[in-house]
Parts: sequence; structure tokens; C-alpha cells
Amino acid sequence: MSFDGIGQPAQRFVDMLNFFLKPLPVPNRIKFYIKATSRKIIDYCEFKVSVLLNRTPEELSFENHEGLAEFNYTLPRAAKKEGIAAFIRAKNEEDKIYACLLSIIDAFDEVVFADNQSNDATVEVVEQFKKNHDPNNKVKLISYPFKLARCGSEHKEAPENSVSNLAYYYNYTLSHCTCRYVVKWDADMIFKPDQVSAFRRFVEEINASKGNGIWDIYGQNLYKDEKNNFWLSREEIYHEPRIFSLSYFNLYVKGRYFEILKSPTLNLQLNFPGWLSKREALLRRRYFPGVAYYEMKFFNKDEFSHWTSGEVSHTPRKRKEIEAFQKMESGEIHDHEAYDFIENSVMPFHEHLIS
Repeated sequence: MSFDGIGQPAQRFVDMLNFFLKPLPVPNRIKFYIKATSRKIIDYCEFKVSVLLNRTPEELSFENHEGLAEFNYTLPRAAKKEGIAAFIRAKNEEDKIYACLLSIIDAFDEVVFADNQSNDATVEVVEQFKKNHDPNNKVKLISYPFKLARCGSEHKEAPENSVSNLAYYYNYTLSHCTCRYVVKWDADMIFKPDQVSAFRRFVEEINASKGNGIWDIYGQNLYKDEKNNFWLSREEIYHEPRIFSLSYFNLYVKGRYFEILKSPTLNLQLNFPGWLSKREALLRRRYFPGVAYYEMKFFNKDEFSHWTSGEVSHTPRKRKEIEAFQKMESGEIHDHEAYDFIENSVMPFHEHLIS
């Protein structure tokens, strides 16, 4: 990376703030929120001033730890081309990717699909999809031929700028996008057909704004059992920042167990303790309204292969998925009020999801 970027003034201020806060008889959680909020505000102000005064370069270059020049990449300060691109990173998704692509081909102006050492028919399925449904060549197929550190302790050991790190993989894939806005899309996600038109209108609005923003998207877990029955979870509706402007200000970085999106824009939720703010978010996240997609989980597939063995339970979300598979295995899911049985005939793209 050839530019120091945003964050140095914030770090100096937080170090000074920590010096004064440390001896005070204030709960650590309050100290944390004060420092986190200060950092975000300063980062955002520095970002705005840098852009306003044109102190930032047109693009940044990034190099990997291994010195593999062909897998270095560049990202722009701001992409100029109007539209929105989906970027997908995938490995061994032959049973889901056709339905995934079919559901999003009309929602996006560009789709970058980065295959990571698939040893099944994933690449062939993508190529077949392009022949059948992609006359405008929206789908760009690229290869990322490196073994990735799995989420959890393996991720902790991989340097952030290593080709084996998830953050580097994500950013490398991002660098192949050309539209002003991008969406982190997964190979196991299918866009709800009744949301595509609303999403296109939403995209037109954010393109018109030309802002350096980030928006959340809501998704809902959908399970397929060993008999090819579908079950929609009422309790597993999640959201995360997935839509953002293509810019080196919006990058994936190494988190504790997996990659996280980092941006100076003030849109990441900060909740103060209830007695301070009644658990209202200090910084509200913007979002695309309603559940936009189903996230598919198949009982007959190892859905946790991207986690270090035995460490899936690190997050509540993954623990909930494990519980769902246990309910399918025991048959309890048939009578469980948290799961709705979905008839195959009304399940979007079901003919491409039955294996």
C-alpha cells in the first residue's frame, strides 16, 4: 500500500485519551465506547478533509506478503462507472451457484466470481450459466489459486497482506469490479425475486447520490434437509454491511476470527449501555429495507468447512446453524415453531437446488 491512509491522528488521540481514562473509576465498557466513538469521529473528519482538499491519490497499489506480483492489485479512490457489481468468492458450490447467479443476473450490472481452488464442477457450472443466461457478459470469472486460512485460529496466524488471508482475497476480488458501488454476495445466497425491482430502484437512488456510503442488507437462513425439503428459519434473520462504494477507503481487514469491512464513514453501529441511551444506536446504519435474500444451508454438505476444525462455535450465528442441523437430524424441525416448511413448488429456483 503506497498511501498511509486514514487513522494516524485518531490513534494518537485515542492513545492520549487512554492515558487520562485509565486511572478513572469508570467501567471498562464505558471507556471502550468513548475511545471507539472518538476514533470513528476523527477518522471520518480526516477522511472528509482529505477528500475535500484532494490530498488523496487517484488509486492505491497493494502488494502481498509472498511477493507474487501477478496477485498485487490496485483500488481507486472512487470508481466512476455508474452501476453496481456483485463480487462472489466461492469454493465447491456446484449445488448452489446456478440458482445464485440466476437470481442476481438482473439485479446487478456486473458480477465478479472468484473461484478458490474448487475441485468439483463449480467453474463448469458458472461457464454453463454464462452460455445460457449471460448474453451481455456480465459475469466475470477469475481464479484465486491459493489455500486460504480458515476462519478461527488459522485466520489469526495468516498475515493480513498474505494471499492466504481472507481479507486479501476479498480485496483482490474487489479490485476486479468496475462499477461505482459493489455488493458482497455469497455463492449460497439467492435474491428473493419479489425484491429485485425494488433493489434496482434503490441502486438508482444511491448512484444518483454518488456518496461514499455503506448499506446493510437483510438475509434469512433457508435450510434443505436430507429429503430435499426446505425450511425457512424465523429466528435467523441477519444483516451486515454489504453494499458500499468501490474505494480504497472501504477495505476488508483482518478481524479476530474472520475478515471485517473497515470504512471511515460513520455507519457502523455503536450501542451504549442501556442506562445511557436506552440501547438506541448512536450511529444508525443505513439499509435496504426488507429481507432481500435467502442464505442456503444444505444438510448433506459440510457448511462449516471454512472454519478451523472444532471452532465453529465462536459466533452465536454459527451456533444457531449447528442447532438447526441437529434439529434436522433428530426430526425435531418438523414440529418446531421457529421453522416454516416451504413447498418445493413455491421455492424460488428450486429446480436448481435439488441434488
